[in-house]
Amino acid sequence: EEDLDRDGSETAHADGDENRSQDSPSHGRPHRASLSRLGVGFIRNGSAAAGGGGGELAPQEEEAARAQEEYPDEELDMVYEGDEGYAALNVADHFEDYLREHIFGSHHAMQASKLARRGPPQLNEATSKFVPGALTSLAGSAAVGDEDLVAAMCLGVLPQQMVPFDLAHLIEKRQGRNCEGHVHGMFIPEVPLWIVVTSAHLYLMESTINPKLCFHDAPRPVVLRRYALHRIQNLGNGFSNQTVEINVAADDAEEPPFDEEGDFVVITRDKRVTADILQQIRECANEARKRRRLQNVLLRKNDAEVREGLAAVGITISSSINTCHLVFQRWKSRSDVVPRTLVLSDDQIFLCNEDYAGLLPGSQRFTVVDSALITNIVVRSEESPEQITILLTASMTRSRLNPKRRRWRLQFVNRRDTETLAHEIRRRTGTDLSDELRGSAITRKSMFY
Repeated sequence: EEDLDRDGSETAHADGDENRSQDSPSHGRPHRASLSRLGVGFIRNGSAAAGGGGGELAPQEEEAARAQEEYPDEELDMVYEGDEGYAALNVADHFEDYLREHIFGSHHAMQASKLARRGPPQLNEATSKFVPGALTSLAGSAAVGDEDLVAAMCLGVLPQQMVPFDLAHLIEKRQGRNCEGHVHGMFIPEVPLWIVVTSAHLYLMESTINPKLCFHDAPRPVVLRRYALHRIQNLGNGFSNQTVEINVAADDAEEPPFDEEGDFVVITRDKRVTADILQQIRECANEARKRRRLQNVLLRKNDAEVREGLAAVGITISSSINTCHLVFQRWKSRSDVVPRTLVLSDDQIFLCNEDYAGLLPGSQRFTVVDSALITNIVVRSEESPEQITILLTASMTRSRLNPKRRRWRLQFVNRRDTETLAHEIRRRTGTDLSDELRGSAITRKSMFY
Protein backbone atom coordinates (compact mmCIF):
# COMPACT_ATOMS: atom_id res chain seq x y z
CA GLU A 1 0.00 0.00 0.00
CA GLU A 2 1.55 3.22 -1.16
CA ASP A 3 1.02 6.28 0.97
CA LEU A 4 0.52 9.69 -0.59
CA ASP A 5 2.91 11.20 1.96
CA ARG A 6 6.31 11.67 0.39
CA ASP A 7 8.11 12.31 3.63
CA GLY A 8 8.36 9.25 5.82
CA SER A 9 9.17 11.14 8.98
CA GLU A 10 6.48 11.51 11.61
CA THR A 11 5.38 14.99 12.55
CA ALA A 12 6.30 15.70 16.13
CA HIS A 13 3.42 16.94 18.21
CA ALA A 14 4.11 18.15 21.69
CA ASP A 15 1.91 16.90 24.44
CA GLY A 16 -0.78 19.25 25.67
CA ASP A 17 -0.96 20.29 29.26
CA GLU A 18 -2.39 17.37 31.13
CA ASN A 19 -3.70 19.52 33.90
CA ARG A 20 -4.53 23.08 32.96
CA SER A 21 -5.31 24.14 36.50
CA GLN A 22 -4.87 22.95 40.04
CA ASP A 23 -7.52 22.71 42.70
CA SER A 24 -7.78 25.98 44.57
CA PRO A 25 -9.29 26.65 47.97
CA SER A 26 -12.97 27.52 47.90
CA HIS A 27 -12.66 30.18 50.61
CA GLY A 28 -15.87 28.99 52.18
CA ARG A 29 -18.13 29.16 49.15
CA PRO A 30 -19.69 26.29 47.16
CA HIS A 31 -17.42 24.96 44.44
CA ARG A 32 -18.89 24.64 40.95
CA ALA A 33 -17.52 22.13 38.48
CA SER A 34 -14.88 23.58 36.18
CA LEU A 35 -15.19 22.91 32.47
CA SER A 36 -11.53 23.73 31.91
CA ARG A 37 -10.61 20.56 33.78
CA LEU A 38 -12.22 18.44 31.08
CA GLY A 39 -8.99 18.44 29.13
CA VAL A 40 -9.75 20.64 26.10
CA GLY A 41 -6.58 22.41 24.94
CA PHE A 42 -5.09 24.29 22.04
CA ILE A 43 -2.16 24.27 19.69
CA ARG A 44 -0.70 27.67 20.38
CA ASN A 45 1.02 28.55 17.16
CA GLY A 46 -1.83 30.36 15.51
CA SER A 47 -4.88 28.18 15.99
CA ALA A 48 -6.76 25.83 18.19
CA ALA A 49 -6.30 22.10 18.18
CA ALA A 50 -9.65 21.66 19.82
CA GLY A 51 -10.95 24.67 18.06
CA GLY A 52 -9.64 24.97 14.49
CA GLY A 53 -6.65 25.65 12.36
CA GLY A 54 -3.21 24.15 12.50
CA GLY A 55 0.33 24.62 13.67
CA GLU A 56 2.98 23.16 15.90
CA LEU A 57 3.33 23.92 19.56
CA ALA A 58 5.50 27.01 19.78
CA PRO A 59 8.45 27.03 22.21
CA GLN A 60 7.82 28.90 25.45
CA GLU A 61 10.38 31.57 24.59
CA GLU A 62 8.88 32.18 21.15
CA GLU A 63 5.40 32.44 22.62
CA ALA A 64 6.57 34.88 25.27
CA ALA A 65 8.26 37.07 22.68
CA ARG A 66 5.19 37.02 20.46
CA ALA A 67 2.88 37.89 23.33
CA GLN A 68 5.17 40.70 24.42
CA GLU A 69 5.31 42.08 20.88
CA GLU A 70 1.58 41.84 20.24
CA TYR A 71 0.48 43.03 23.68
CA PRO A 72 3.20 45.37 24.96
CA ASP A 73 0.83 47.13 27.40
CA GLU A 74 -0.60 44.00 28.96
CA GLU A 75 1.36 44.43 32.18
CA LEU A 76 -0.58 47.19 33.89
CA ASP A 77 0.28 48.08 37.49
CA MET A 78 -1.82 46.07 39.92
CA VAL A 79 -1.38 44.37 43.25
CA TYR A 80 -2.18 40.68 43.57
CA GLU A 81 -4.82 40.15 46.30
CA GLY A 82 -5.24 36.39 46.23
CA ASP A 83 -3.75 33.62 48.32
CA GLU A 84 0.03 34.05 48.46
CA GLY A 85 0.41 30.29 48.13
CA TYR A 86 -0.56 30.70 44.47
CA ALA A 87 1.50 33.84 43.78
CA ALA A 88 4.24 32.00 41.86
CA LEU A 89 1.86 30.07 39.58
CA ASN A 90 1.94 30.85 35.86
CA VAL A 91 -1.17 32.77 34.77
CA ALA A 92 -1.29 31.31 31.25
CA ASP A 93 -1.33 27.73 32.55
CA HIS A 94 -3.62 28.35 35.55
CA PHE A 95 -5.90 31.06 34.23
CA GLU A 96 -9.07 29.77 35.90
CA ASP A 97 -7.37 29.65 39.29
CA TYR A 98 -6.07 33.16 38.68
CA LEU A 99 -9.61 34.38 38.00
CA ARG A 100 -10.85 32.64 41.12
CA GLU A 101 -8.07 33.94 43.35
CA HIS A 102 -7.59 37.50 42.16
CA ILE A 103 -10.63 38.61 40.16
CA PHE A 104 -13.74 36.82 41.39
CA GLY A 105 -12.63 35.48 44.79
CA SER A 106 -15.26 35.72 47.52
CA HIS A 107 -12.67 37.11 49.99
CA HIS A 108 -12.81 40.42 48.13
CA ALA A 109 -15.34 42.23 45.92
CA MET A 110 -14.94 42.00 42.17
CA GLN A 111 -13.56 45.33 40.94
CA ALA A 112 -13.96 46.62 37.41
CA SER A 113 -10.41 47.97 37.51
CA LYS A 114 -9.10 44.40 37.58
CA LEU A 115 -10.40 43.79 34.06
CA ALA A 116 -9.19 45.40 30.85
CA ARG A 117 -10.65 46.05 27.43
CA ARG A 118 -9.10 46.93 24.11
CA GLY A 119 -9.66 49.98 22.05
CA PRO A 120 -10.89 49.67 18.43
CA PRO A 121 -8.51 47.77 16.16
CA GLN A 122 -6.38 49.73 13.73
CA LEU A 123 -5.82 48.83 10.09
CA ASN A 124 -2.16 48.41 9.23
CA GLU A 125 -1.93 49.84 5.73
CA ALA A 126 1.37 48.10 5.04
CA THR A 127 -0.04 44.61 5.70
CA SER A 128 -3.76 45.35 5.16
CA LYS A 129 -4.47 43.58 8.44
CA PHE A 130 -6.14 44.72 11.62
CA VAL A 131 -3.98 45.07 14.73
CA PRO A 132 -5.40 45.11 18.26
CA GLY A 133 -6.06 48.42 19.97
CA ALA A 134 -4.48 49.65 23.18
CA LEU A 135 -5.47 48.30 26.58
CA THR A 136 -7.55 50.42 28.94
CA SER A 137 -9.12 49.67 32.28
CA LEU A 138 -12.68 48.40 32.33
CA ALA A 139 -13.43 50.60 35.34
CA GLY A 140 -16.65 52.51 34.85
CA SER A 141 -18.04 50.01 32.36
CA ALA A 142 -18.72 47.17 34.77
CA ALA A 143 -20.65 47.15 38.01
CA VAL A 144 -18.58 46.97 41.17
CA GLY A 145 -19.66 44.24 43.55
CA ASP A 146 -19.58 40.56 44.29
CA GLU A 147 -19.48 38.32 41.24
CA ASP A 148 -18.87 34.64 41.81
CA LEU A 149 -16.95 32.56 39.27
CA VAL A 150 -19.01 29.59 38.08
CA ALA A 151 -16.94 28.06 35.27
CA ALA A 152 -14.15 28.88 32.85
CA MET A 153 -13.23 27.05 29.67
CA CYS A 154 -10.89 27.73 26.76
CA LEU A 155 -12.58 26.75 23.50
CA GLY A 156 -12.83 27.77 19.85
CA VAL A 157 -15.32 30.58 19.21
CA LEU A 158 -16.61 32.27 16.05
CA PRO A 159 -19.21 34.98 15.56
CA GLN A 160 -21.97 33.82 13.24
CA GLN A 161 -22.77 35.35 9.82
CA MET A 162 -20.59 38.47 10.26
CA VAL A 163 -17.46 39.63 12.05
CA PRO A 164 -17.86 42.52 14.54
CA PHE A 165 -15.40 45.32 13.82
CA ASP A 166 -13.64 45.15 17.18
CA LEU A 167 -12.97 41.41 16.70
CA ALA A 168 -11.60 41.79 13.19
CA HIS A 169 -7.97 41.44 14.31
CA LEU A 170 -8.75 37.94 15.65
CA ILE A 171 -10.55 36.57 12.59
CA GLU A 172 -8.55 35.67 9.52
CA LYS A 173 -8.80 33.38 6.53
CA ARG A 174 -6.38 30.50 6.26
CA GLN A 175 -5.32 28.46 3.29
CA GLY A 176 -7.11 25.13 3.28
CA ARG A 177 -5.80 21.78 2.07
CA ASN A 178 -7.20 19.03 -0.08
CA CYS A 179 -7.14 15.37 0.90
CA GLU A 180 -3.50 14.97 -0.14
CA GLY A 181 -2.47 17.99 1.93
CA HIS A 182 -1.86 20.38 -0.97
CA VAL A 183 -2.98 23.99 -0.59
CA HIS A 184 -6.55 24.34 -1.79
CA GLY A 185 -9.34 26.76 -0.91
CA MET A 186 -9.79 28.81 2.24
CA PHE A 187 -11.22 28.34 5.71
CA ILE A 188 -11.70 30.48 8.81
CA PRO A 189 -10.38 28.82 11.98
CA GLU A 190 -12.21 29.43 15.20
CA VAL A 191 -10.46 31.66 17.71
CA PRO A 192 -9.39 30.18 21.07
CA LEU A 193 -11.01 32.31 23.78
CA TRP A 194 -11.74 31.93 27.46
CA ILE A 195 -15.47 31.58 28.05
CA VAL A 196 -16.01 32.70 31.63
CA VAL A 197 -19.38 32.26 33.33
CA THR A 198 -20.02 34.13 36.56
CA SER A 199 -23.10 34.66 38.67
CA ALA A 200 -23.84 37.85 36.71
CA HIS A 201 -22.15 37.77 33.28
CA LEU A 202 -20.86 35.73 30.40
CA TYR A 203 -17.38 36.92 29.43
CA LEU A 204 -15.33 36.26 26.32
CA MET A 205 -11.69 36.86 27.20
CA GLU A 206 -8.49 36.76 25.20
CA SER A 207 -6.53 33.54 25.61
CA THR A 208 -3.16 34.99 24.57
CA ILE A 209 -1.38 35.70 27.84
CA ASN A 210 2.30 36.43 28.28
CA PRO A 211 3.56 33.04 29.57
CA LYS A 212 6.19 34.76 31.73
CA LEU A 213 3.60 36.40 33.98
CA CYS A 214 2.80 34.83 37.35
CA PHE A 215 -0.04 35.53 39.76
CA HIS A 216 2.01 38.08 41.70
CA ASP A 217 2.40 40.10 38.45
CA ALA A 218 -1.41 40.57 38.51
CA PRO A 219 -2.08 41.14 34.78
CA ARG A 220 -5.54 42.33 33.85
CA PRO A 221 -7.62 39.76 31.90
CA VAL A 222 -8.64 41.29 28.57
CA VAL A 223 -12.40 41.22 27.99
CA LEU A 224 -13.65 41.10 24.41
CA ARG A 225 -17.32 40.76 25.30
CA ARG A 226 -19.28 40.95 28.53
CA TYR A 227 -22.94 39.96 28.42
CA ALA A 228 -25.40 40.16 31.28
CA LEU A 229 -26.80 36.66 31.73
CA HIS A 230 -30.42 37.80 31.31
CA ARG A 231 -29.57 38.80 27.72
CA ILE A 232 -28.97 35.18 26.67
CA GLN A 233 -32.17 34.22 24.85
CA ASN A 234 -31.36 31.02 22.99
CA LEU A 235 -28.87 28.20 23.29
CA GLY A 236 -28.40 25.94 20.30
CA ASN A 237 -27.33 22.33 20.63
CA GLY A 238 -25.28 21.69 17.50
CA PHE A 239 -25.75 18.67 15.28
CA SER A 240 -24.02 15.62 16.80
CA ASN A 241 -23.72 17.63 20.05
CA GLN A 242 -20.25 18.96 19.26
CA THR A 243 -21.05 22.66 18.98
CA VAL A 244 -22.98 25.22 21.03
CA GLU A 245 -24.71 28.28 19.60
CA ILE A 246 -25.28 31.27 21.91
CA ASN A 247 -27.79 33.98 20.97
CA VAL A 248 -27.49 37.27 22.85
CA ALA A 249 -30.22 39.91 22.67
CA ALA A 250 -29.57 43.66 22.55
CA ASP A 251 -29.76 45.66 25.77
CA ASP A 252 -29.72 49.46 25.69
CA ALA A 253 -28.69 49.54 29.33
CA GLU A 254 -25.27 48.07 28.54
CA GLU A 255 -22.43 50.45 27.70
CA PRO A 256 -20.35 50.14 24.51
CA PRO A 257 -18.72 47.95 23.33
CA PHE A 258 -20.80 45.45 25.27
CA ASP A 259 -24.21 46.41 23.88
CA GLU A 260 -23.94 44.41 20.66
CA GLU A 261 -26.42 41.66 20.04
CA GLY A 262 -25.36 38.65 18.04
CA ASP A 263 -24.77 34.93 17.80
CA PHE A 264 -21.67 32.96 18.61
CA VAL A 265 -20.84 29.36 17.87
CA VAL A 266 -18.56 27.46 20.24
CA ILE A 267 -16.83 24.40 18.80
CA THR A 268 -16.25 21.80 21.50
CA ARG A 269 -15.82 18.63 19.40
CA ASP A 270 -16.85 16.77 22.53
CA LYS A 271 -20.40 15.78 23.50
CA ARG A 272 -19.75 15.84 27.23
CA VAL A 273 -18.17 19.31 27.09
CA THR A 274 -21.19 20.51 25.10
CA ALA A 275 -23.58 19.11 27.70
CA ASP A 276 -21.67 20.78 30.55
CA ILE A 277 -21.56 24.15 28.80
CA LEU A 278 -25.28 24.06 28.10
CA GLN A 279 -26.06 23.12 31.68
CA GLN A 280 -23.83 25.78 33.27
CA ILE A 281 -24.90 28.67 31.06
CA ARG A 282 -28.57 27.69 31.04
CA GLU A 283 -28.82 27.40 34.82
CA CYS A 284 -27.11 30.75 35.44
CA ALA A 285 -29.02 32.55 32.68
CA ASN A 286 -32.39 31.16 33.84
CA GLU A 287 -31.74 32.43 37.37
CA ALA A 288 -30.92 35.89 36.03
CA ARG A 289 -33.94 35.94 33.70
CA LYS A 290 -36.26 34.75 36.45
CA ARG A 291 -35.29 37.72 38.61
CA ARG A 292 -36.37 39.98 35.74
CA ARG A 293 -39.54 37.96 35.12
CA LEU A 294 -38.34 36.83 31.72
CA GLN A 295 -38.94 33.46 30.11
CA ASN A 296 -36.36 30.73 30.50
CA VAL A 297 -33.61 30.31 27.91
CA LEU A 298 -34.89 28.47 24.86
CA LEU A 299 -32.97 25.37 23.80
CA ARG A 300 -32.98 24.39 20.16
CA LYS A 301 -31.23 21.92 17.87
CA ASN A 302 -29.95 22.77 14.39
CA ASP A 303 -30.43 19.28 12.96
CA ALA A 304 -32.62 20.54 10.13
CA GLU A 305 -30.03 23.12 9.01
CA VAL A 306 -27.26 20.52 8.95
CA ARG A 307 -29.37 17.99 7.08
CA GLU A 308 -30.17 20.62 4.45
CA GLY A 309 -26.49 21.48 4.14
CA LEU A 310 -25.56 17.82 3.69
CA ALA A 311 -28.37 17.26 1.19
CA ALA A 312 -27.07 20.20 -0.88
CA VAL A 313 -23.87 18.21 -1.56
CA GLY A 314 -25.66 14.91 -2.11
CA ILE A 315 -25.30 13.38 1.37
CA THR A 316 -28.36 11.74 2.91
CA ILE A 317 -28.30 10.45 6.48
CA SER A 318 -30.98 8.49 8.30
CA SER A 319 -29.90 9.31 11.86
CA SER A 320 -27.98 12.02 13.70
CA ILE A 321 -26.53 9.56 16.23
CA ASN A 322 -22.82 8.93 15.69
CA THR A 323 -23.13 10.28 12.15
CA CYS A 324 -21.01 13.45 12.17
CA HIS A 325 -17.62 13.74 13.84
CA LEU A 326 -15.70 17.03 14.06
CA VAL A 327 -12.07 16.00 13.65
CA PHE A 328 -8.72 17.20 12.31
CA GLN A 329 -6.86 15.80 9.34
CA ARG A 330 -3.10 15.57 9.63
CA TRP A 331 -0.24 14.49 7.35
CA LYS A 332 3.09 12.86 8.12
CA SER A 333 5.01 15.27 5.91
CA ARG A 334 3.32 18.48 7.13
CA SER A 335 3.29 20.26 10.45
CA ASP A 336 -0.26 21.64 10.38
CA VAL A 337 -3.69 20.12 10.84
CA VAL A 338 -6.97 21.13 9.19
CA PRO A 339 -10.46 20.88 10.73
CA ARG A 340 -12.77 18.45 8.96
CA THR A 341 -16.26 17.02 9.42
CA LEU A 342 -16.47 13.26 8.97
CA VAL A 343 -19.93 12.07 7.89
CA LEU A 344 -21.16 8.48 7.89
CA SER A 345 -24.20 7.50 5.83
CA ASP A 346 -25.59 3.98 5.64
CA ASP A 347 -23.18 2.91 2.90
CA GLN A 348 -20.68 5.75 2.38
CA ILE A 349 -18.16 7.84 4.31
CA PHE A 350 -17.42 11.50 3.54
CA LEU A 351 -14.59 13.81 4.56
CA CYS A 352 -15.88 17.40 4.39
CA ASN A 353 -15.03 21.00 5.07
CA GLU A 354 -17.70 22.77 7.12
CA ASP A 355 -18.36 26.48 7.44
CA TYR A 356 -19.67 26.38 11.02
CA ALA A 357 -20.54 30.07 11.33
CA GLY A 358 -21.39 31.09 7.75
CA LEU A 359 -18.39 33.42 7.44
CA LEU A 360 -17.46 32.48 3.86
CA PRO A 361 -19.91 34.45 1.68
CA GLY A 362 -21.47 32.53 -1.17
CA SER A 363 -20.16 29.15 -0.06
CA GLN A 364 -22.16 26.11 0.98
CA ARG A 365 -22.08 24.91 4.54
CA PHE A 366 -20.41 21.63 3.48
CA THR A 367 -17.85 20.86 0.80
CA VAL A 368 -16.88 17.24 0.13
CA VAL A 369 -13.11 16.77 0.22
CA ASP A 370 -13.12 13.00 -0.36
CA SER A 371 -15.51 10.07 -0.08
CA ALA A 372 -15.69 6.29 -0.39
CA LEU A 373 -18.03 3.36 -0.01
CA ILE A 374 -17.99 1.88 3.48
CA THR A 375 -17.02 -1.45 1.95
CA ASN A 376 -13.88 0.13 0.45
CA ILE A 377 -12.25 1.36 3.65
CA VAL A 378 -9.98 -0.17 6.26
CA VAL A 379 -9.52 1.34 9.72
CA ARG A 380 -6.12 1.28 11.40
CA SER A 381 -5.41 2.36 14.97
CA GLU A 382 -2.44 4.60 15.74
CA GLU A 383 0.00 5.03 18.59
CA SER A 384 -2.08 7.81 20.15
CA PRO A 385 -5.56 6.70 21.28
CA GLU A 386 -7.06 9.89 19.81
CA GLN A 387 -5.69 9.20 16.33
CA ILE A 388 -7.00 6.85 13.68
CA THR A 389 -6.13 6.21 10.03
CA ILE A 390 -8.71 5.29 7.39
CA LEU A 391 -7.32 3.60 4.28
CA LEU A 392 -9.38 3.95 1.11
CA THR A 393 -8.95 1.02 -1.25
CA ALA A 394 -11.10 2.92 -3.75
CA SER A 395 -11.93 6.62 -3.50
CA MET A 396 -15.09 7.96 -5.14
CA THR A 397 -13.34 11.27 -5.84
CA ARG A 398 -9.91 9.94 -6.75
CA SER A 399 -8.25 11.40 -9.80
CA ARG A 400 -7.52 8.94 -12.61
CA LEU A 401 -4.08 10.53 -12.87
CA ASN A 402 -3.34 9.60 -9.26
CA PRO A 403 -4.41 5.99 -8.65
CA LYS A 404 -2.62 5.70 -5.32
CA ARG A 405 -4.58 4.59 -2.31
CA ARG A 406 -5.53 7.41 -0.01
CA ARG A 407 -5.17 7.65 3.73
CA TRP A 408 -7.11 9.88 6.06
CA ARG A 409 -5.04 10.47 9.17
CA LEU A 410 -7.57 11.82 11.64
CA GLN A 411 -7.21 13.37 15.08
CA PHE A 412 -10.05 13.37 17.63
CA VAL A 413 -10.14 15.30 20.89
CA ASN A 414 -10.68 12.18 23.01
CA ARG A 415 -10.31 8.43 22.83
CA ARG A 416 -14.01 7.82 23.31
CA ASP A 417 -14.94 9.35 19.95
CA THR A 418 -12.19 7.41 18.19
CA GLU A 419 -13.62 4.15 19.48
CA THR A 420 -17.16 5.27 18.62
CA LEU A 421 -16.20 5.86 14.98
CA ALA A 422 -14.48 2.46 14.77
CA HIS A 423 -17.56 0.80 16.25
CA GLU A 424 -19.89 2.51 13.77
CA ILE A 425 -17.76 1.46 10.81
CA ARG A 426 -17.61 -2.08 12.15
CA ARG A 427 -21.38 -2.13 12.59
CA ARG A 428 -21.97 -0.95 9.04
CA THR A 429 -19.44 -3.29 7.43
CA GLY A 430 -19.74 -6.28 9.74
CA THR A 431 -15.96 -6.25 10.23
CA ASP A 432 -14.49 -6.98 13.66
CA LEU A 433 -11.95 -4.25 14.43
CA SER A 434 -11.85 -4.71 18.18
CA ASP A 435 -8.73 -6.86 18.20
CA GLU A 436 -6.81 -4.31 16.16
CA LEU A 437 -7.87 -1.45 18.40
CA ARG A 438 -7.08 -3.33 21.60
CA GLY A 439 -3.69 -4.38 20.27
CA SER A 440 -2.38 -0.89 19.57
CA ALA A 441 0.52 0.15 21.79
CA ILE A 442 -0.12 3.51 23.41
CA THR A 443 3.16 5.05 24.54
CA ARG A 444 2.53 8.75 24.06
CA LYS A 445 0.15 11.12 25.78
CA SER A 446 -2.59 12.78 23.78
CA MET A 447 -1.70 16.15 22.27
CA PHE A 448 -4.87 17.49 23.89
CA TYR A 449 -4.55 16.03 27.42
